[in-house]
Amino acid sequence: MKPIQRFVICTDSAGEWESAAPARDRDRITELMQAKGWNVWHWFEDLWLVTNPGQEYSVGSIRDEIRALPSMGDKHVLVMEVEGVAYSGFGPNKAWAWMRKRWSGESV
Repeated sequence: MKPIQRFVICTDSAGEWESAAPARDRDRITELMQAKGWNVWHWFEDLWLVTNPGQEYSVGSIRDEIRALPSMGDKHVLVMEVEGVAYSGFGPNKAWAWMRKRWSGESV
């Protein structure tokens, strides 16, 4: 069985106007990941944690799919694959339940 891939996707909504990703563009990233059937954590404006439970992807292929979205071609985006799982944070309880179940694989 193939291990689940974990990716971090970041955009820059505070950058220069041409490179900043407004809310409608960030929504398109969420919709793209959900359409793949991936688990999406998007509790911070410019950050997505996603898990890929299916076919293997590369960071470059994800970046290319995001850049192909309407108006995302010139926006700043960063995609990283994460292999180790360690995290700590503060936020809504619902956010951390997702982290335990989807990101680290613990039971909730």
